[in-house]
Amino acid sequence: MSNIHNSTPTPTPTPTFTSSPSRLQHGLTLRSLEVFMAVVKTQSFGLAAQTLSISQPSVSVHVQGLEKKLGATLFIRRPGQAPKMTDTGVSLLAYAQGVLNQTQVLQETLMSGKKQLRIGAQRFVTQTLLGSAFEALSDALKDVEVIVRTGTFEEVSDLYLKREVDLAFFLTSKESPHPWAHHPINQYRLALIAHPEHPLAREKSLNPARLNDYAFVVAFKQSYFFKSIDLLLAKHNVNIRKVSAQAEDAATLKEMVKAGMGLAFTLLHSVKAEIHLGSLVEIDLDTPPMYLQLGYAKNHTPVSDEIDALIDKMKSSIEPMKYKSNDLDPQGS
Repeated sequence: MSNIHNSTPTPTPTPTFTSSPSRLQHGLTLRSLEVFMAVVKTQSFGLAAQTLSISQPSVSVHVQGLEKKLGATLFIRRPGQAPKMTDTGVSLLAYAQGVLNQTQVLQETLMSGKKQLRIGAQRFVTQTLLGSAFEALSDALKDVEVIVRTGTFEEVSDLYLKREVDLAFFLTSKESPHPWAHHPINQYRLALIAHPEHPLAREKSLNPARLNDYAFVVAFKQSYFFKSIDLLLAKHNVNIRKVSAQAEDAATLKEMVKAGMGLAFTLLHSVKAEIHLGSLVEIDLDTPPMYLQLGYAKNHTPVSDEIDALIDKMKSSIEPMKYKSNDLDPQGS
């Protein structure tokens, strides 16, 4: 009787791709990546062929060619089912998105004769903190077309990681985890604001524990921005127990506080005009000053030199934000 040995085959290692592709790797071609992306988007070899105006066998040849060059399967194919990406397919997807987006930018640049700088930022950052960036752009980058895309932190993160923006600005606390390498530009003081007739409006050196009895207006609890502020407050033993409302943007949050819906933490820089006019007050909280940090991350793109020039100009034009009033910390920014 013969002996039968059962053995588990050694898995094929997943190919790796650099996050900043400056040239095609593993002998891949732009066309093969376009075909691969079409299959991913349509979830069908046949629909991919229709989208690209080629035959279905041609789509299969391109995909098989990719698999041969990478030494791994990209899709699990079963009759009557949509092709499902393997781990290698998922890795290739991120790489293909970056390469094809960068290629599109280069093509548009060549056609227009003008470089494009694509910027992504949280809405709050764009509306409140990027004035110096826009001034620097108008002064230093006259020959560059600027495209600004705004959204939540999560949306901007997705744009950056897919290389659909060249430069991303974001606001966070030092305590928050960051999904990418980033560089600080400036920091801004957090303020506790209230309606002038709020019971705590005229308190001095307020013990944070007294906030437990009052309602707050906050950013969406699921948002990165809320979590950043929450981690910063927790470091200073400040806990938000009661929430009366959640707001998607800083302007709405500010209007809710002005309407008397609750207290809120926001950047002093964004409400200094209202405090000066008396429609809002800053409550004197007995904690050390708390700061959020404006930072940026950049992709390696054809406008990398322009990005460096922009950041340098921004840093040179930024001064610590100071607001002096009898009711405010004169050292606050």
